[in-house]
Amino acid sequence: MKNPVIHAIGFLVTVLFSATVTGQEKITFDDHIKPVFRSKCASCHNGDKKSGGLDVTNYTNLMQGGNSGAVIEPGDASDSYLFQLVNHDEEPIMPPKSDKLPDKQLKLISDWIDNGALENKKSVSTAPKKTKIVMATESAANKRPAVVATFPRLPLEPVVTSSRKTAVAAMATNPWSPIVAISSTKQILLMNIQTNQLIGVLPFSEGQANVLKFSRNGSLLLAGGGRSGASGKVVVWDVKTGKRIITVGDELETVLAADISNDHSLIALGGPQKMVRVYDTSTGKLEYQIKKHTDWVTSLEFSPDGVLLASGDRNGGVYVWEAETGNEYLTLKGHTKRISSISWRIDSNIVATASDDVSIRLWEVENGRMVKNWGAHGGGVSDMKFSRDGKILSCGRDRTAKLWDQNGKQLRAFGNLTDIAVSCAFCCETQRVLSCDWAGEMRLFQAADGKLLGSPAMNPPKVADRLAHWTAQKAELSKKLQPLKVAAEQSAKQFGDLKTKQTAEKTKLTQTQTKLNQTNGELQATKKLVTQTQTNIQNLQKQLTAQQQARPLVAESLSKAKLALAKLPGDATLQNTVNEMNKKVQAIDAQVTNLTNQINTGKQKLATSQSKMKQLNTAATQLNNSKTAITQTVATIGKQMPTASQRNVAAQKAYSDAQQQVNAAEKQMQRWQNEIEFLKKLNELKTKLSAAQKQVNDAAVVVTQRKKELDTAEQNYTSAKTVAAQKQQAVNQVENEIRTVQGIK
Repeated sequence: MKNPVIHAIGFLVTVLFSATVTGQEKITFDDHIKPVFRSKCASCHNGDKKSGGLDVTNYTNLMQGGNSGAVIEPGDASDSYLFQLVNHDEEPIMPPKSDKLPDKQLKLISDWIDNGALENKKSVSTAPKKTKIVMATESAANKRPAVVATFPRLPLEPVVTSSRKTAVAAMATNPWSPIVAISSTKQILLMNIQTNQLIGVLPFSEGQANVLKFSRNGSLLLAGGGRSGASGKVVVWDVKTGKRIITVGDELETVLAADISNDHSLIALGGPQKMVRVYDTSTGKLEYQIKKHTDWVTSLEFSPDGVLLASGDRNGGVYVWEAETGNEYLTLKGHTKRISSISWRIDSNIVATASDDVSIRLWEVENGRMVKNWGAHGGGVSDMKFSRDGKILSCGRDRTAKLWDQNGKQLRAFGNLTDIAVSCAFCCETQRVLSCDWAGEMRLFQAADGKLLGSPAMNPPKVADRLAHWTAQKAELSKKLQPLKVAAEQSAKQFGDLKTKQTAEKTKLTQTQTKLNQTNGELQATKKLVTQTQTNIQNLQKQLTAQQQARPLVAESLSKAKLALAKLPGDATLQNTVNEMNKKVQAIDAQVTNLTNQINTGKQKLATSQSKMKQLNTAATQLNNSKTAITQTVATIGKQMPTASQRNVAAQKAYSDAQQQVNAAEKQMQRWQNEIEFLKKLNELKTKLSAAQKQVNDAAVVVTQRKKELDTAEQNYTSAKTVAAQKQQAVNQVENEIRTVQGIK
């Protein structure tokens, strides 16, 4: 919307149009608009004198606009500043201090602009007809958008806090992302179902939202509600920006039912006033209203293709209307109590209705025939929705949420509620189910098996309170952390020392075993040497004994040979025998000496080996004893190790868990500190924006005042010109009289 920088557009709309256009005649500037402008406005708005910077005598100049910018939006009169002022949609209204122009004249202006603001009959409009809202869906309701809309970073500061849980009046899941919107007092809470974390708070100063809906492409969020017995409105947010973009309705009662059409062009609402009102989103104006219902309108929904609108009331009445016109299309008879929910199948061929009469009914919309009917919840159905894949989720007074197929077969039940279930939601992206009861307890389930995943808290505290909580939590956890750290270090040292000792003892055992093996090897070799030496000595001793035993005999033979030689001194044979026998005795003596020496040497070697063997036996015994002791030590340590290891693991885990808790608290502290900084910065920028907007508004007031001064000056100027003209006429009259008297022709 343009800033109200006022210029002299008012002069244009004081024209009383005398021309009318009939039939299919093309409305053009040259033929229908320019003649009137020239006759009524050209004195102030021409090429030489552009009051307000506007020239209406030239088509090009007119389309360029005035000091406030363009005043004509070809193809859309409702968005043209000129028409907004003429139609009294914007201040200051035009003509100033005058009634609105007649409808026929307004229509002429509107038609000329809507048809492209053509210059002449040869002109062809190149301006496309503007869409109602430039957010229309580009594909079918069951087709994922090319770009899925996601919320920007939003404040997490709640508008209202409460220590008591309250029932959730309405919930809605985004059809293409894991985001759920949850109604709370004066606010809408946004939660990521995947992480179970709050991701934003949208203020709803209108009161309590009784109905929440995401648009079919997930780019818009609608909330309808208000204050019971006082007021009701419908608000729409742009998901991508988190900003309010549409507010419609001015009900005397809170809104109980609302929806936005698939192309975002229409918003329907209903409530205790028994009326269904449908608004044009491009202008915010009431398009039509329906007075058919005899009791409160409790639920309504556009079909996914945008062709139809179904609505239900507290008496059990259900009607289907043509969405564009509001003409009645079907009456669906069967329910006997309040209609709690209406939901369309994604193909728009089936509409489901749920009621306090305990039933869910499916209707085909070709002729309004009921195709299925089953009792869903004892005591009544509180809420019901079609999922994207054709399943139906419902909840009711039996404290249970249930998932059905379209034949009424129960696929899954989701219990664990403490009171009557009042609302439910199905997330197609995560295949998760949310349900809430009157006590304010919320449950999150896995749709596939009904597993309870958690109980999200719907009463978020103030950000400052969150920071204070986590600051205190960190301080408390940090106190517990230090002794756990000391215990973990001591346990680690004890375990490490024991492990080091075990390693050392094992090394010592290995070394001892190696030495023992070496000693045993040497002992065996020495034993073998002793045996060999003893055998050698025995053999030598036998040889020595034989030699010693043979010598007397040889010596005796020598003596006898000598006696014989003495008898036969010349006997050469005897002489040779004596000589040989002498040699033999000498040889025996030499052999005895040699053997004696060898025996003595062997005995010395044997004594040495036996001494060494004794030493080795002693060493082996000592090593065996040492090995036994070390083996026992290793075994003892081995028995101690599992206990020490478990104790160490437990101590380390206790410390690690405590450290993780401290880190988690620190992370939460940082998160909420960042959130406080974010809120501070955001509020500063909002304050800055408000100040800038105030300056704009103040400037607009000055402009308005100057415009009034200009109008007054122009009026004075016009009056002065009139007086001057009158005086000039008097002068001319006198001059004419003089010429007449003088006879001058």
